Amino acid sequence: MAEQEKDNLIDYEGLGRRVKSARRKAGVRQADLAKKLGISYQYMSMIETGKRKLSLGMLVSLANELGVTTEYLLNGYKSVGIESDDQNEEFISLWESMSPSEKEFAISLAKATKEVLRKNRKV
Repeated sequence: MAEQEKDNLIDYEGLGRRVKSARRKAGVRQADLAKKLGISYQYMSMIETGKRKLSLGMLVSLANELGVTTEYLLNGYKSVGIESDDQNEEFISLWESMSPSEKEFAISLAKATKEVLRKNRKV
């Protein structure tokens, strides 16, 4: 596959939006993140707007600094079967704000709800 064709497989604008979103959720300023990564804030801005391609090393560094996975930055969780629509973004945001005990309860509740819904579907 030609190099240009490979680049078309990556949605740099989507990646940039997810970098920006993760940076804001982390409460980090663009200039501060750029400094940690050893790049200019202009380069950071171009990553966030999808105007700049980035290396695999930079992708990994961004994910590590922002506390997210490279899969999230590349695909918005699509690699684990979750679409990145508004409803799922809301769910993810809610999940991230929960304490460990709240998450444990939410999992139990979700399992019970799934069971009831599937039983009722058979009617």
